[in-house]
Amino acid sequence: MLKNSLTKKKSTENTNRRGKDTTLSIITAAKDVFISQGYAALSIRKVATKAGISVGNLTYHFPSKQSLIESMFDSILEDYLLEFDHQLTDNELSPQDKLYGVIEYIFTDLANPKTTVLFPELWALANHEQYATFIIEQIYTKARSVFISLIPQINSSLTEQQIQDIALFMSASIEGHTMFVGANKQFSKSIKRLIKLAQQSFLTLINNPPAP
Repeated sequence: MLKNSLTKKKSTENTNRRGKDTTLSIITAAKDVFISQGYAALSIRKVATKAGISVGNLTYHFPSKQSLIESMFDSILEDYLLEFDHQLTDNELSPQDKLYGVIEYIFTDLANPKTTVLFPELWALANHEQYATFIIEQIYTKARSVFISLIPQINSSLTEQQIQDIALFMSASIEGHTMFVGANKQFSKSIKRLIKLAQQSFLTLINNPPAP
C-alpha cells in the first residue's frame, strides 16, 4: 500500500513538472512570436509550432489567444517585480541609491531589443482590445508601486497625492523614452547620460516638489 502511494505521488509530481515545463515553453514561444512578428501575426498554431507541440496540447494549457497573452505578460511582469524586489530589499543601500538603481534598471531595459518591440506592440493592442488595456494598467500600477514605496522614504513631508503624482510623472517620463533610446533608436547611445539626468531630476522633484 505504501509503495503504491509513493509511486502514485511520484507520478503526480512528474506530471505536474512536465506541465509546468510545457507551460513555460509555450509562454517563451509566445514571447518570441509576439516580438518577432507582432500581435497581428500571433496565432495559436504559430506558437504551438515554435514550442514544438500540437495545437491541442497548447489549447489544453491556454484555451484562447487572450489567455495566452495574459499569461505571457504576467510572466514578464513577474520578472520585473523580482528585480525590483531585489533592489528594494538590499539593506545596504539608502532609499536614494535604491531609487537610482531602479531608474537605471528600467532605462537599461528600454535598450533591450525585446522591450523596444514588446511594449509598443502592447500599447497598439490596447487601442483595440479591452483586456490589453487591463494588462497595461496592471503592469504600470505595480511598477509605480515601486516608486510610491521609495518616494516617502526620501521625503517624508510629501502628501499622499504628491507621492502619487510624482510616481506617475516618473513612470510616464521613463516609458516615454522607449521610442527614443530603445534598441536601434535615434538616441540609444545617449542612454547613460539620460539615466544620470533622470536620476538627478527625479531626486530634485521629490525633495523640492511644486507647490499644490
